[in-house]
Amino acid sequence: MPGLFQVKELEARKRALAAKSEIYRETLKFELRNIGFYAVYAKRRFLQARAFSPFVMLGLPAAGFFLRRMFTPKKQIKQRKRSSLARFLTKAVFVWKIYRKLAPFCRGLFSGAKKFSEAQEMRSSEMVGS
Repeated sequence: MPGLFQVKELEARKRALAAKSEIYRETLKFELRNIGFYAVYAKRRFLQARAFSPFVMLGLPAAGFFLRRMFTPKKQIKQRKRSSLARFLTKAVFVWKIYRKLAPFCRGLFSGAKKFSEAQEMRSSEMVGS
């Protein structure tokens, strides 16, 4: 009879392992679903930050300048004398960089306004024609 008890014991362990395996499988499905939700949330947050980042990127140089001036003792701030040509070139490069960053944004704004005004003109012409 010892062989019969061993078989029953092994069968009981097999059923317990199968039940544990099923629990782990369900837990894994649940965790994968959670990871999917977190991925969607992270993507949404990233896209929001990306829409906001051009304004932040434009403001960072100015913020750095003001923070540096605020925390640097006045004795350490030295004014370097630059020629008028160097100042002009610096300003020209700065304006060019700002233009390249803002031009697509402004085109998008004005093209939307143009479409809106064209749609209003079409509606008003339809009303007059009726």
